[in-house]
Amino acid sequence: MEEHYFIRDHDRSIYCVEYGPDEPYRADQAVLLCKPIWGERIRTHRIFTNLGRALARKGFHAVTCDYFGDGNSSGDALDLTFDGMVEDVLRLYASLERKAFLSPFSLIGLRLGATVALAAATRLPSPGKVILIEPVLDPIASLEEALRANLARQMVVHRKIVRNRSQLIEDIQSGMVVDVDGFSIGKRLWESYEKVAPAALMQSLRAPVTLISLVPKKGERGGECPIALNPNGRHLSLPQEFRWTDWKGYKPVPPILFDQLLALLSSDANTKEFVDAPRAMCFVPQP
Repeated sequence: MEEHYFIRDHDRSIYCVEYGPDEPYRADQAVLLCKPIWGERIRTHRIFTNLGRALARKGFHAVTCDYFGDGNSSGDALDLTFDGMVEDVLRLYASLERKAFLSPFSLIGLRLGATVALAAATRLPSPGKVILIEPVLDPIASLEEALRANLARQMVVHRKIVRNRSQLIEDIQSGMVVDVDGFSIGKRLWESYEKVAPAALMQSLRAPVTLISLVPKKGERGGECPIALNPNGRHLSLPQEFRWTDWKGYKPVPPILFDQLLALLSSDANTKEFVDAPRAMCFVPQP
């Protein structure tokens, strides 16, 4: 079963997709998939579609959405804020509750979607497993990095940098809109990112959390976890099977990642044991 629809809440229309098994499913196996935004959402769209379908084949009910101001949801690009993204995930949770799904709900997020999943999980009454794939741990730094696209465009159009990175940041903070590869950074988005504190969110999270790092070179051991996890946390390093920054090496069905996600969701949520996997595929940093 695959269903596309909108959740309507006052002036918001949030585009959602549900993936469910054709045979009777368990109402306590719902998974919220939290996607990244902008170009990363576009480049990982097929991966999330295939993940939703893979979860459905295993008996899970997976749901995802585009955030207000991004993708197929309503709203202007300047309506996009971090707080708004979290609220959209909570709306998705509420819609599943109305369909008689039972808590806890598991959450899987990639990049900024992982940071959104972390924030949303701290506000759920009884969150299930939380799986964070390469979460953005410094949101402002990610926006500063995104400004490279604007600098590159200046070089193409003007053959020189007219407004450097610091000046672009000043423009944003003063209320101007800056284009980054067809997407917009405005003051509201910038200020909402400034308020995000992933380290504090992690420590306040009551659910079992797994942070997954993607290692660029096959066979290379992962380093230390990039953030202090909560007492129920674990850190896994997997080979990087796809890149969200461009189309090079695009793999719409990354098998190692998918296998690990299914194993994590199927394992006992209360155990501290790491999911068993071949060491060439899954590197578990030693405590």
